[in-house]
Amino acid sequence: MSNIIEDPQILHGAPCFNGTRVSIENVVASRRAGVPFDELKTDYPFLTERLLDEAEAYLKDHPPTYRPRRVAEIYPDLRLISRTIVRPAKTSD
Repeated sequence: MSNIIEDPQILHGAPCFNGTRVSIENVVASRRAGVPFDELKTDYPFLTERLLDEAEAYLKDHPPTYRPRRVAEIYPDLRLISRTIVRPAKTSD
């Protein structure tokens, strides 16, 4: 699968298509969400069905091991004030 690379200098080592800065995870997620191939091809002119299949196989063999970033990691100055969830009041019709 030389069409997919992981280089720490490109997208912080996230797998991407060789010669691009396009994450295979984003493209595969779009495909799984039902975006038609023609639309993907418009956004990524280099894309072929074979590349999509390779990306799917790569992600199956190498599932992402990261976790979503926490708000505290992104905005260290923010502090949690309350865990209370405020929902709008129900209106009676």
